[in-house]
Amino acid sequence: NLLCYLFACGERTPQKMVIDVKSGVTFFLDFRPGFSSLGLLEGFEEVPFRLTRNISTLLSPFFIEGTMIPTMACATQALNSKKDILVPYLSLILRDDRLSWHNFRSHARNVLEHSNVDKQIKEQAEKGVASVVEKIEHLNPWEVSALATPPDHRILEMLEVSEKEANSGKVVPA
Repeated sequence: NLLCYLFACGERTPQKMVIDVKSGVTFFLDFRPGFSSLGLLEGFEEVPFRLTRNISTLLSPFFIEGTMIPTMACATQALNSKKDILVPYLSLILRDDRLSWHNFRSHARNVLEHSNVDKQIKEQAEKGVASVVEKIEHLNPWEVSALATPPDHRILEMLEVSEKEANSGKVVPA
């Protein structure tokens, strides 16, 4: 769910979600970053990830509050603390994904056209990296303004929005 949020993954339909009943490991069969028509990662979503009442019941409050929230907080803190290592990998992932998508959709006719496409994709990847880093910084549990606020308050807010029954129809399955 954290990666889906960071990469603005759409198509989060239940049939694409797999939960290992022995380990509880959850993953999506089809993980694709959510690019807009301009080739940019989508921004902050109204509903960050799919967490319906049925999924919450299946996972149980013990898992969500006892394991999931602290794990997400630790993951965002770890990603935030290693941004110098993370940014080049993000650039590579996002650039290659856009490049393969572009090459699949159209074929550059000459070197100049290929060069222009390459520049455009590089700019799109840089903006995508900035978007992912902004989300990581936003969720960083140790960037707290008030001492009375729990360190993982932004993750708790994200879960509350995801669990609201009124928001379940807003998750874009695409």
